Amino acid sequence: MLEIVGIIAGIVAATSILLFGSRGLVDLVRGIADRKKRVNDHSSTVQESVEAVTSPPTIPDATERPPSLLTEIPAVSTGAVFVGRKRELATLKSALEDAVAGRGRVVMLAGEPGIGKTRIVEELASYATATGSQVLWGRCYEDSGAPPYWPWIEVMRARVRDFDASQLLEQMGPGAAHIAEIVPEVRVKLPGLAAPPELEPEQARFQLFDSMTTFLANTSRLQPLVLALEDLHWADTSSLRMLDFLGSRIANTHLMVVGAYRDEEIPPEHPLSQTLGSLSAEPSFRLETLRRFSAEETASLIEATGGLPPTEDLVQRIQGHTEGNPMFVGEVVRLVEEQGGLDSSEADKGAALEVPESVRAVTRQRLRGLSAECNQTLLSAAVVGREFDFGLLRRLFPDATEAEVTDALGEATRVRLVEELPRQPGRYQFSHSLIQQALAESLSTTARAQTHADIALALEAHYGDRVDTHAVEMAYHFTESQAILGPGRAAHYELLAGESAYSGHAYEDALAHFQSGLTVKGVPFTGNEPAPDAEAAALLFGQGRAQSATLETYEQPLAIASSRRAFDYYDAVGDSERMVFVSESHGRAIARMGSSGVIPMISRALETVPGDSIAAGRLLSLLGRFIGLEDGDYDAAQNTIKRALEIARKQGDEAAEIQALISSAVVNAYEINWRAAIKDGLRALDLVNNIKDPRIEILVRSFCVYPQIATGALEHAKRNAADMLVLAKNLRELLPLSGALWCSELAARLSGEWQVSREFNDQCLEITPHDIRPILTRTTMEYEVGDFDQGDTYLELLRERLRQTQSGPTLEYGFATITIPVVSRISGADLGFDVASQSAEVVLNSPSSTLFITSMARAGLALMAVQIDDGAAAGAQYRELEPLRGTILAWTMAGDRLLGIVAQSMGELGKAASHFEDSLSFCRDGGFRPELAWTCCDYADLLLERNNEADRAQATSLLNESLGISTELGMRPLIERVLYRQKSLGT
Repeated sequence: MLEIVGIIAGIVAATSILLFGSRGLVDLVRGIADRKKRVNDHSSTVQESVEAVTSPPTIPDATERPPSLLTEIPAVSTGAVFVGRKRELATLKSALEDAVAGRGRVVMLAGEPGIGKTRIVEELASYATATGSQVLWGRCYEDSGAPPYWPWIEVMRARVRDFDASQLLEQMGPGAAHIAEIVPEVRVKLPGLAAPPELEPEQARFQLFDSMTTFLANTSRLQPLVLALEDLHWADTSSLRMLDFLGSRIANTHLMVVGAYRDEEIPPEHPLSQTLGSLSAEPSFRLETLRRFSAEETASLIEATGGLPPTEDLVQRIQGHTEGNPMFVGEVVRLVEEQGGLDSSEADKGAALEVPESVRAVTRQRLRGLSAECNQTLLSAAVVGREFDFGLLRRLFPDATEAEVTDALGEATRVRLVEELPRQPGRYQFSHSLIQQALAESLSTTARAQTHADIALALEAHYGDRVDTHAVEMAYHFTESQAILGPGRAAHYELLAGESAYSGHAYEDALAHFQSGLTVKGVPFTGNEPAPDAEAAALLFGQGRAQSATLETYEQPLAIASSRRAFDYYDAVGDSERMVFVSESHGRAIARMGSSGVIPMISRALETVPGDSIAAGRLLSLLGRFIGLEDGDYDAAQNTIKRALEIARKQGDEAAEIQALISSAVVNAYEINWRAAIKDGLRALDLVNNIKDPRIEILVRSFCVYPQIATGALEHAKRNAADMLVLAKNLRELLPLSGALWCSELAARLSGEWQVSREFNDQCLEITPHDIRPILTRTTMEYEVGDFDQGDTYLELLRERLRQTQSGPTLEYGFATITIPVVSRISGADLGFDVASQSAEVVLNSPSSTLFITSMARAGLALMAVQIDDGAAAGAQYRELEPLRGTILAWTMAGDRLLGIVAQSMGELGKAASHFEDSLSFCRDGGFRPELAWTCCDYADLLLERNNEADRAQATSLLNESLGISTELGMRPLIERVLYRQKSLGT
């Protein structure tokens, strides 16, 4: 794949983590003049950065990270006070015991800030460690500049350090290269790892998630693992997706995940709400909501914290104001201690106590007793985030001696506002995020922006030529300080951060960074205007790629529109290489089979490259496919692909030839030119043997399976599907595995192997739940066996996908038009003729519909007409359906059986009999047993309608054959239909 010069790609997201905590410190009393001088000193550097945005990237060395990043997040102290929570702790211990026994568990702890979520996890961690499990911590941070997947990076780093190189490779297997994309320590230990292959975004993320899950599951067999994930309400979307993925596969592992979040900060639209909704469907999931303390528990906490039993009056006073929030209670007790201590002999202490109205107010009041230097330090540290670093503090307070900074931090540590992190010298954190938030909120907007500016400039100077590897951190601080430093640096680092997130498959985070960069530059997200400059073009193209990775199929035009604005800029400046790259980047839109807007880009890019070049061949291959599926112009599509084949063969490029053959097979398939599609597929399969690429082989075999099934070569299709599945399971990538599972499912279903088909279908829908193909086949299968409730469930899924799809000649609309009439005929009820009719109208009114899609629409209209006894309406479709002879229609029924049913409704009984005879031969020869059973029954209906002695005898024989097959296969609706007809015959 061509690289776009100037679009910085391949930066590993994990290397963006902060050197000195999530944000830096600043001296708030520094003079305004000094600030202005420093800003001016950097103005030329800012301009140079903007101009350099299109320079080729420098890929960072994974080892070039500060030593603090190589340390494990510490196990929390077990010496803190623990009061109450007996039931909740018992639940956690029970879940841990299940995990130790190989029954993985996910437990979520919800509650308000300060309710004690972290403290109970600490208690569980102490118990788990004492009983032989290992605890790995991952924390999320609010607006800290941490990279995507940060809690998982922390977890993975800690586990990676437990193994030497050979052990690590054994536990990770082929997933090591994928994990190394976000955890550079893997590549440090395994320097010979090959780079993972370029994959479609959805596949790449699946591969990353599957690799991390497999590694954690494998190593949990060596020692049970507890993954403690804190502050999930601040988690990035990509981290939550990983949690969802792991949660769905945790059942048979020795893993326990315990997560904590603030439920009051989770509205229904929050990504965590969606994750919790998904996890709640898993039997391994538990949710515990922590409540406030009772007065008795508050008294115990006061005594444990203060060291003396409190008076009843003091307990009631504190309980009344804090309402039993443990954090609030603890801070009030510390405040009282600082003001003279808890002395139960002072009878009036409870009455005299002035309890602040909130934790934030308590924090502010406690600060009054600290020195000015300590206050300044803490206020600045609050802008940094929950964690901060002594080294950055020294850099930002150049006039203070090391001893003075140490004294300020020591003062804050003694009163337990901050604490030094174990095994991480020079690293500190606020004792609770509420304290950090309270301090940060006390700063004015201007002061906070100035703080971010100083942090940004200090970090930029510190990182030097490695600064781009910390793009997420730098983007955060420069964006927050753009009112002072200007927008140039902010846009530059947002672009780098977006590329870093995208390369780490954190597509939602990438989109946020690209759009933040556009906002900084004043470029609207939508519209038709070309990008105003190279940096804006890179941001718009980044937005387009991130949208393509995150939006549904029907929303892909939004992604293409973003990239088109970048394309138009590159066209204006004559940048052919980028024009080609942008044109090739949206192949996913091809699934729409509607107008995507890609054709004009490809056509224009073709004009800028030599006519016989490899680039021209690739573009022609892609263009032909789009013309065939979007314009519905078969001849133009094949002529275009023919030119691509000529170039590939002239250049001796077998990979390009395979690409062109696949395009030809796709176009032939959608024109129901199955024989030509098989020829394309088999020729490509011959070439694949030279390429030795399992991804390409799986794709090529799929375009053998489809036409083989369609033309009755079911056994050949089964063998190809089985080979696909072996390759896909070894490859363990999302889309190849999904495609292989569906091909195997389809072949099994059409053979009547319901249980095998259902197992494949379950696996397919688990990994690609929105794929319309397994939804179609599962719907039909459940009605075939008479499980109408299940059938209704999957039919509603099909309708939901239809509602989500942009109106047009798409697979969703085509499948709806045929599936609803087919299952309605099986069940004997109208299951949505209005929806099917409207869908058919959309398809048939589109001038670009392919024959494959229009045939489904016409078949659906014909079947509905038959079911309402409208022979004329059914007959109106007959001529258009004749190309379906000798095929399976849209993986649902034999084309000859359909034609027989339609001809019978027209009164053309002779034609109908001929079609049914052809269907019998097709199904018997191909092994389509369920379809054979239906053909026998439908043909018997025709013979009974003709009602002569010979026909009655043949009908009796056909009904017996149908009953035998349907009984063996458990096809209850057909069994009932046959028995009813046999009863009327008196047999």
